[in-house]
Amino acid sequence: MKIFSSILLSISLFFTIVVLPQTAQPKEKTWIAPTSPVFSDAERQAELSKRRRAVLDAMKDDSVMVLWSAEPKIYSNDVDFMFRQENNLYYLTALKQENATLILFKKGGVSGEAVFIPKRNPQRETWNGRMYSIEDVVRLSGIKTVVDAAELSGLLKALTSRA
Repeated sequence: MKIFSSILLSISLFFTIVVLPQTAQPKEKTWIAPTSPVFSDAERQAELSKRRRAVLDAMKDDSVMVLWSAEPKIYSNDVDFMFRQENNLYYLTALKQENATLILFKKGGVSGEAVFIPKRNPQRETWNGRMYSIEDVVRLSGIKTVVDAAELSGLLKALTSRA
């Protein structure tokens, strides 16, 4: 019995060391990812406009939708995480700007859209990166009505009081 078990052990070791590594070698395949699609400004603006139109069509008459940008997340006392825009706002505008707000409204069959963004501040841009100008917002999102974010509180007060 000892001889049989030692022969069986020898055969299993032989297959484990010599035969199996030769037959079970994985074939190497290199997958090359396709390049990112390139869109012109006009194509991007048309797609974003189509998305906003679908949202406006789904809204009831005499209604307003307000989408706020994401708040910066603090990593440590003086360092923030990399800014990531709120999904819905980004989906409808392609803007990656803090303190941006999108307003979509529909009243009497007439609909409209406006973006509120903060004014550019060179001192702040030194530390936090470049901010969008009005031209940048129009070029990226296709929304023609761009307003200073400082005027947003007045609009929200008027909306809440139904003025």
